[in-house]
Amino acid sequence: MSFVDLSFIPFFACMFLLIRALPWSLGRWLLIGGSYFFYGAAHPWYCLLLGASTVVDYWAAIQISDA
Repeated sequence: MSFVDLSFIPFFACMFLLIRALPWSLGRWLLIGGSYFFYGAAHPWYCLLLGASTVVDYWAAIQISDA
């Protein structure tokens, strides 16, 4: 799947409507899962990169908030 692929339109519409319908505490997890699905559909290797980025960014945010 790509941003210029026609299959992105229903994917985006479903994600947008579901995220807006859910409370933020659940919607953010859906957004993360949708992001992993979108990048993983292009190439599974991207899920590892996205996972590493998620862990490093989360760790950095914790370190910054403790400073």
